[in-house]
Amino acid sequence: AIQYIHDALEQGIPVLAGVDNSPGHPGNHDETTNHFIVIVGQGNDEDRNYFIFYDNATACRKDGTSKNNRLYYDSKDGKITGKSQNGYAEDRSRDYTITHIRETKALKPKENE
Repeated sequence: AIQYIHDALEQGIPVLAGVDNSPGHPGNHDETTNHFIVIVGQGNDEDRNYFIFYDNATACRKDGTSKNNRLYYDSKDGKITGKSQNGYAEDRSRDYTITHIRETKALKPKENE
């Protein structure tokens, strides 16, 4: 998953990710995913690599697209987790933990293009 995210971002392709951030689930098949985000970039700080994501669960675009919406990989437990800057996430005590990655599919050009 990490390699796919890196490769997609290197090509300028965003990646849709399912996350778990609260107990229970809204009926998703995998029974862990209860929210979706879009991974749009990557970087590093304090010798740690991270992914930047956009979070649609906010009425404030500034929070949903904050450069502080970061996910970090923990090699000890194999999880990719982080915090969102929006009010939806702040009301919850749990991190966003990636549960699955969806492959981005290219749009087919219209016949007239």
